[in-house]
Amino acid sequence: MEHKWEVKNLERELKSGTVTTASFSCYSTHETFSTIESGEVNLPFLSPNAANWIPYNDLTEATAVKWVKELIDYSSIETKNSASIANSINENESETTGDGVPW
Repeated sequence: MEHKWEVKNLERELKSGTVTTASFSCYSTHETFSTIESGEVNLPFLSPNAANWIPYNDLTEATAVKWVKELIDYSSIETKNSASIANSINENESETTGDGVPW
């Protein structure tokens, strides 16, 4: 099972560049089966004067994903996605009929 995390959007204050909200997705795949869980998380306010503040234009997706994963229970999302894929695999394996034509 592979889980890929992405941040799709960052909401920010234009004047300061402080990021306030991150929209994220966890894409989970196993062979030909996949599922996605998306959400949004409010980020704690960090003053532009703080030593660890990163200007908006200097942010990387890896940093944003790290922020998200620190604020949510990401392992439960991965577990939920894994269970969904396992369920799809079990349903697929239990099928006894199919549609189509051989040509």
